[in-house]
Amino acid sequence: RLDTSTWIAGMGGSFVLMGEKRNHIDQLLARFAAGVERIAALQKELPASHAEPFTAAESASIHAALVRPAYEPDSGRFTQQKLVESSSKAVEVAAVEALERRRALRVRAEKARAMSDRETGFQEALQAGGKSSFTACDKKAAQAMDELLQRVQTFALEAASAVEDRTRIHQLFGRLIGYTRLGFEALGADLFTGDQLQIFRGHTEKIYTGREIVLEDWKLLAGGYEDIGDLARLAEAAAADPKKLDQVVRSMELFYVTFALAQTLQFAVDDPEEIDDRVFYKNLTDFFAETINDHWYEYTPWIFDRGTAFDNLSTDQLFELSCERHAWLYSYIRTVIVRCTDLRRLPVEDADALLGTLDAGQVMTGIGGGGESDVEQRWRAYNQLREISFMHSDGFSTPPVFHRFDPDLIDADSRVNLVFLYPVGRTHVSRALREGPTLNAGMRAEGRKGANLLITRYGEVTQFPGSAREQLGIDDAHLYIDRAAFVAALQAEKGLSAEEAEAEADSAEARGTLTAKGIRVAVRFARRIPVGSMIPFHGVPIYDSGRTEDLGLPATVQSLIYSDITYDKSLYPQIFTPDFDVQMPPEMDWRQEYGEGKTEAQIKTLMVDGVPGEEYPGLEAFARENPIVLIKGAAESGARNLKVFDLQDQAGRINPETMDEAVEFLYQVARRQNVVLQTAILTSPEFWAQPEFMESFVERQTLEWNQPVLRDRLPRSQIYG
Repeated sequence: RLDTSTWIAGMGGSFVLMGEKRNHIDQLLARFAAGVERIAALQKELPASHAEPFTAAESASIHAALVRPAYEPDSGRFTQQKLVESSSKAVEVAAVEALERRRALRVRAEKARAMSDRETGFQEALQAGGKSSFTACDKKAAQAMDELLQRVQTFALEAASAVEDRTRIHQLFGRLIGYTRLGFEALGADLFTGDQLQIFRGHTEKIYTGREIVLEDWKLLAGGYEDIGDLARLAEAAAADPKKLDQVVRSMELFYVTFALAQTLQFAVDDPEEIDDRVFYKNLTDFFAETINDHWYEYTPWIFDRGTAFDNLSTDQLFELSCERHAWLYSYIRTVIVRCTDLRRLPVEDADALLGTLDAGQVMTGIGGGGESDVEQRWRAYNQLREISFMHSDGFSTPPVFHRFDPDLIDADSRVNLVFLYPVGRTHVSRALREGPTLNAGMRAEGRKGANLLITRYGEVTQFPGSAREQLGIDDAHLYIDRAAFVAALQAEKGLSAEEAEAEADSAEARGTLTAKGIRVAVRFARRIPVGSMIPFHGVPIYDSGRTEDLGLPATVQSLIYSDITYDKSLYPQIFTPDFDVQMPPEMDWRQEYGEGKTEAQIKTLMVDGVPGEEYPGLEAFARENPIVLIKGAAESGARNLKVFDLQDQAGRINPETMDEAVEFLYQVARRQNVVLQTAILTSPEFWAQPEFMESFVERQTLEWNQPVLRDRLPRSQIYG
């Protein structure tokens, strides 16, 4: 007898039911079953059939997979759940699982001892420091940093004094934490008053307890996508006094140093053979993601980017300040990366080529990490530590290094060299690079010249021999090459015989670094190669200035006009006019020019009430028609400088407290860019995704972020939102 599951799975019933309300679906299925019963009752003799009806379990599975009812929104207030703010896109399941293997107990025991030693040093600093001035605290902190770095660099696991050395290192870190907290207390008392001072003190006491530094607490000072943080406010309070601003900058260095040590010091004094470098790189990428604004070409520290205290500095001045305040961090992190990972097994010249060096002030940029000015190159040496960390955290192995790679091995003079003018550790570009050999093979099979995909941060305008006009050229890059090119390169540069090179390629295949997609290599070319097409990183000067367009160089992704369209969302209403019939949510845009020459109070009044003569009616009028409003920086991607506000209360009236919060957020974002205000469109993968898909995301989020995920209560947990 025909059943509902057969109708749904084999006769198109799923299409009849799709999009109907759940109670209507139940009614239709009941009517269908009743109809089948009536037909059967009218038949005096049923025809013979070998078909067997579905079991109850099979029917339940069919209904779950093929019946997709209409989404019925819950009648609940809008809520937001803050999750992880980070530029690190690595899948972290492996790192979490690694922590739970057999070494976990040893790691926990070592961590417990380290915390005890750290707290001892912390209490010593608090007792000795008392109510010291910032200058006195900074001097003591600098002494602790110098001794700590020297001890880390000379630490020897096999030394008879290793246990005592490790204890002293952790105690020094505790002292550094103590003097950092005391220094912040002194600065806060000097620059803040009233409630602001009390809040600041509460935050510093919460962060610096002498034990673990918790990232979410640390962000109270650091700031994030929605709030500039206490440190930026401290800098703004000192902006008019160069001496005090210099003290704030020095405190910012201590702030970053203590966080870096909290993330990595345990590894620095551990047995390298016992370290899971995936966990190490995960901790290090978290540090870099929170301390470098890696969304723009400059890669300057977040502490100098949030707020407006450093807006008057030129790019090179920011580079100089960044180099000065990260010199200690550079020495420490570079030491720890080489000691704790497989880089320690590389020849020194190969590790130097990957990371770059700052030896006695002489700069050798890492492969793919160049820059234009001397100060930019010095800052890129620090940035390169970030790139190598992200590359490994994203699952890519340490690439073989070739110091004089022959461009003829990749036909660089005849193929199209498509260059990503990006830092070499960018996650999505690394994925694209893997397709280079496949792309070239496909093009050659079609009778075309072929192409190479390469990534490097810097290119130079060059007059190549035989060329009628100048072109962009590059000296180094990361790229994927196929097995044949890899074997040839091993023979040409490493001096291996054909048999030895093939054996090395076999070994790389066994390790999984050489695959059907090829192998990633880091190369300095024996001669400069021409760029045939490029994909520019956000803010690359040679692109933003129009120089590459002057050269006639096509940009594969976009030209300058499309950059403007893509990265200024406040232009969307002018682009998607009614003539194009593109459905857009209700929107208004605050433009920076509206606030030029006005005080903060005047600007906030205009934000609420509207700008006369402009297409900005004001947030209050907009909120009457659109209760849930999304506010976002027009030049941002992802969740950066984005927040959603529910501006009406239960009775549909404007909520003054939430309105004040929205205006403050709008004001802070508008200091740096245009701002988009839109009706928030509430959506969810629950609307369309299969149950198995949703469950896989829930499992990943639970493992990676150690957060519970509930989908059957209000407000529902946000899933990778």
